[in-house]
Amino acid sequence: MKKFKNFAFYIGLFLAMITFNACQDEFEEINTNADQETITANSATANLVRSASAKDGAIDNVVDNSSCFAIKFPYTVEVNGLEIIVDSFQDLRFLRELVKQYDDDFDDLINIVFPITITYSDFRELTIASLAELRQLASECTNTPDDSRIRCIAFVYPVTLFTFDINDQQTGSLKVESDRQLRRFFSDLDDDTLVGLDFPVTLKKKDGSEITVTTNAELARTIEMAKGLCGDDDDDDYYDDDYYDDDFYDDGDDDCESCSSNQLTESLLACTSWYIDELELNDVDNLEFQYSGYNFSFLENGDVSVVFGDNEVQGTWATSGNGSTLAMVINITDLPELSTTWRVEEIDLDNGYKEIDLEFGDDNDLDFKSLCGNDPVVCDPANIVDYLQECEWEIYDMNGEFFDDLRLDFSNFNIHVYDDDDDDDENTVLDEGNWELVDNVMIWNDLSATLANYVGEWTIIDCGPEKIKIQRGEEYLYLEKYCD
Repeated sequence: MKKFKNFAFYIGLFLAMITFNACQDEFEEINTNADQETITANSATANLVRSASAKDGAIDNVVDNSSCFAIKFPYTVEVNGLEIIVDSFQDLRFLRELVKQYDDDFDDLINIVFPITITYSDFRELTIASLAELRQLASECTNTPDDSRIRCIAFVYPVTLFTFDINDQQTGSLKVESDRQLRRFFSDLDDDTLVGLDFPVTLKKKDGSEITVTTNAELARTIEMAKGLCGDDDDDDYYDDDYYDDDFYDDGDDDCESCSSNQLTESLLACTSWYIDELELNDVDNLEFQYSGYNFSFLENGDVSVVFGDNEVQGTWATSGNGSTLAMVINITDLPELSTTWRVEEIDLDNGYKEIDLEFGDDNDLDFKSLCGNDPVVCDPANIVDYLQECEWEIYDMNGEFFDDLRLDFSNFNIHVYDDDDDDDENTVLDEGNWELVDNVMIWNDLSATLANYVGEWTIIDCGPEKIKIQRGEEYLYLEKYCD
């Protein structure tokens, strides 16, 4: 009997050990070599990790004039009467260019559309309803915040963290995928919680190179060395390129990444006459028809002359910046809707036309085009026929409107006119006729109802697979492809 009890005792002890080990194995094992120590919530290393993963409040000082917080994308500002939706760091780069142009007058030029949401360094958010409230919060932020972002260094995610109690027993694990997650994790740590990182951990430097660390000491040293390399102590300098040229704030492809101010200037001076090919203002497009017959000449002395009919108006122009911050400043008193600082989106010199595409926020686009002394590029009739066989086409007048919302089907040289607002799947025909093409003249025939007044010859003055512009005397129409 005694032997049985002893046997039972050892069996029970063995099972207890298995159960204990099983509890220990619920979490992923980490490297527990002597060099890898846990981090306490208030340690210097923990504070460095917080700063390297903090929200950068200085990146948008050009808008909110405060390094303690950043305005959450997207938001809207009004500059010189035009609305800009700020939804990327590229937009902030461009606003920085505006600061250079307007200097001290910029505070009166830019207006934030409220309400907005601001984000603090620890990613807490607060909704702001007025400019007075924003200025009050900004005034409470003096000097550089103690927990501000350390730029020039960034974690490469994911990073795995482990938590331990005061007895060094692992209590949990977490895989973080972003600065927000990492910063919030360290902000919420209790004083008696210990943290270990699953090394190796990779960090990215400003120049794009990466460095791998294998201990807490290496991690702390790497972050500490990044301090001050990107002007971290000069957070209120609007003109600091470090805010905008950092790869950490790269928004993706840019059609004018290699463009320069000299290239833009040389292109504008090389062609004696430019016209507006496309114009969109405050999300209203097809406004270029209002400028049909306007010829722009950009002169070497910085003047610009605009001739239309027997009229001529004068103004000035200038360029600044390079790449994604390349800007063109237009100031023509008689054309205030065009007078602002435009970001250069693309310079295209290789398609027969010379074209310069400008933008101002997401809802304002201005495209200049020039033949630059060459003969007009004739629209190939075969291409026009091919274009019109595909999908349906919406129709606009020179104001970007039409007396009714219509869709036209030009397939098989027929014209079928439909109501663009018609929800009926059968597409009720409002009018029908046919068309023919003689060189670059499109002839509309046999329309007898909705478009009866548009029967006749229309000269094609510009064409492409998505848009076709036609003219009859002083009347212009704009056809735009609509594929449902």
